[in-house]
Amino acid sequence: MRKVSKARLKGSKGFEADVIEFQYNPTEISLSHNAEGHADPINKGDNEGRSIIENLATRGSTRLILSSLTFTGDRCQSIVDTLVKWVMPVQAGTNEKPRRERLTFEWGVKGAGFHYTVELMRFDCTYTRFTRTGVPIRAEIRNL
Repeated sequence: MRKVSKARLKGSKGFEADVIEFQYNPTEISLSHNAEGHADPINKGDNEGRSIIENLATRGSTRLILSSLTFTGDRCQSIVDTLVKWVMPVQAGTNEKPRRERLTFEWGVKGAGFHYTVELMRFDCTYTRFTRTGVPIRAEIRNL
């Protein structure tokens, strides 16, 4: 039997609670790039061995957008809570500007699938099913 690869998003801190494995893989992944920005001042002209995405990211902003994600079951609320936590900037040090946690989006085998370091900028969530006691058991996430 063939094992199907599941997409996942994980936090940089390495806690098991900070890994969201998608129950259903995204129906659509969009990648957009804005060419405005600055070149990488550290590695001028040294583009050998870098992926296309890494080269693009040094010359502007690149967005990876996942659409139509569905989560079901008792963990819906905790998954959305984790996404909310990831979208909020956190103060790293006393003199540093607040930053969002760096996350890793993975899907497929490394080198052949998706493997990006990302920051979660926004998402939209709609709860579409609840238990009799009002606990959400189905969430639809868009624009992640």
